[in-house]
Amino acid sequence: MRKKIFSFFFLLISLNFYIFAQTHLLEEEAKYYRKLGLKAQKSGDLETALRFYQKAIQIDPYFSEVYNDLGVVYEALGDDKKAEENYLKAIEINPKNLAAYSNLALFYEKKGNLEKAAKYWRLRFKLGRRGELWREKAKQHLKILSTRFPELKKELLEDEMIELSKKISYQKQQKAEQAKELYKMGLSFFNQGKYSQAKREFQKIIRMSPSREILEKAKEMYKKSVKEEIKERFKTYVQQSLLYFEEDSYLLAGQQLKRALELVSEILKEQE
Repeated sequence: MRKKIFSFFFLLISLNFYIFAQTHLLEEEAKYYRKLGLKAQKSGDLETALRFYQKAIQIDPYFSEVYNDLGVVYEALGDDKKAEENYLKAIEINPKNLAAYSNLALFYEKKGNLEKAAKYWRLRFKLGRRGELWREKAKQHLKILSTRFPELKKELLEDEMIELSKKISYQKQQKAEQAKELYKMGLSFFNQGKYSQAKREFQKIIRMSPSREILEKAKEMYKKSVKEEIKERFKTYVQQSLLYFEEDSYLLAGQQLKRALELVSEILKEQE
């Protein structure tokens, strides 16, 4: 019984592996024909490109990018119906096929169907990444089309407000992360007794004006760093003064002692 169960599972695993391998081979073959199609299209041989794309689709009927390629070729050949069908099929298979949205928007613009053009430019804009070339192009087309469609203009303003809000939020987050890193660095310098470097890091945070919590911590540590730095300098002046005193250089000893006493007044000011 155990041998039969083992044989069954082994057969099942082997079958799954075979299906996976065959699927992978078919996908690679479809990609190969698409590559040939792109090459033919680039050279201006649209009929050959069409045959290669159709072959790729026969092998992999869910190859979204090829449906978009077919749309481009059919549009170039003047077959608008098939061009539209293939663009829409590309999006149906893969709703994130950005090139298909751009091509559809341009297609409808050429046909004078500005309402549909606006629809697909808007979708292209929403799905794109900030700073991306075609996202910016979509935005420009939408601005022009918004003069014809008041509702679109309102939606664009809302989008801009949302985008601005996200940008501000992102900048705040970045500033918060930067402030945290500076604070860690400042603490590290402080614990090592490098008060001058610690002071500089905490000062950077104060200039950034981050959240209140990190700002208050930075101010507190900045004061401590200043105080410790002054104390270190105070000790140095006193030690130098004693050395000069032992060498009977009373004038120099007095000068060092005077500097030490001046630092005391600085500490008192910091405590006010």
